[in-house]
Amino acid sequence: MKILIWTGYHNPWLSKKNWVKKGGGGTEYCYIKLAEALVKKGHNVVVSGLVDEAVDNGVHYIPLEQLKKHQSPIGINNANKLRGYNHYDLVIAGQYIHYFKELKRKKITFDKSIFWLHNDDGWYNWYKGRVMTNGEIIQALNKVDKFVCVSEFHVDIIKAKLKAFGYKPHDSTTYIQSIDNAIDLDDWNNIKASKIKGRIIWSSSPDRGLKTILDNWSDLKQARPELSLVIACPPYASDWDTGLIEQDGIEYLGALSPKRLKEEQYKAEYWIYQSDYLETYCITGVEMMISNTKLLTNGPGNIKNIVGMGERGMLINDNPATIKEMLLRDVNDRSFARLWSNKTIKANDWARKQTWDNRVNEWLHLINSVL
Repeated sequence: MKILIWTGYHNPWLSKKNWVKKGGGGTEYCYIKLAEALVKKGHNVVVSGLVDEAVDNGVHYIPLEQLKKHQSPIGINNANKLRGYNHYDLVIAGQYIHYFKELKRKKITFDKSIFWLHNDDGWYNWYKGRVMTNGEIIQALNKVDKFVCVSEFHVDIIKAKLKAFGYKPHDSTTYIQSIDNAIDLDDWNNIKASKIKGRIIWSSSPDRGLKTILDNWSDLKQARPELSLVIACPPYASDWDTGLIEQDGIEYLGALSPKRLKEEQYKAEYWIYQSDYLETYCITGVEMMISNTKLLTNGPGNIKNIVGMGERGMLINDNPATIKEMLLRDVNDRSFARLWSNKTIKANDWARKQTWDNRVNEWLHLINSVL
């Protein structure tokens, strides 16, 4: 099967080479991992949009302005020669609804398309430096064969946005579905690190709740002097105001490679995520589970489902004082500590099933039903 994964104007540019060095956001991660999983299943996959030119793990990354140059009826007939097709069986387009217009301009045709949404703000309407009209957007939405969201929580959000926009599905029960995001267990190969007592890790975008921890750090540190905090963040968020981190026991690491990030996750005893950001999935939470890190969260968005409504982590309210209370109970109350430890074991067991090797089968089932 010939598949084009379209990233649109996704920024920063998608680069597998840079991702290996400095990591990236969840959406970039999913583009890369789904493409590689589909190649493993024997399919020919091109990733295009704002991407760096490369052939990596069998995936052909072709920048959108080079897509026409590299297209061919023959397509990918040499694993190491950059090549695409002038016709695809399927397009999986991420976030940017302009893909019908852009691919037509590039004289690329396809049989069916899936619109893969990742964020809670819906789809992006830009095309060649302008905002598409509502008429253009509806026309494009009506051409989509299937909408895919990254969680059932996300489905409810997108359904509401589509309805409010005036979109009327052909079949109200089948036009949209959820395929959860996933992790790749191979990313943890050869990761060796020991837990550090009292170590807390933050590895999401700082605007999603880090300030709550920083504002209350002196109080937390007074309650448990051994606490330490390491802060990592994706490359797109690495230039935030770091003034509040200049406190005892806090270390700012910035953007890390996936390997280095997983080492830091392994070292951490706690992941604290008290936020009002509505996570549509939260790959970070699943990564923490693989690392046997204790989860403490108020469960914004889909995170409540990630932690199994409290089965796989500690759910708290929105009051920052609750963080200190839970951290103190973990060292002063043996039965509570045992409970949290058992939740962490359950979390690890669950997370090991949330793999791209499993998820690609869900994708292929969907793809076959669309084609």
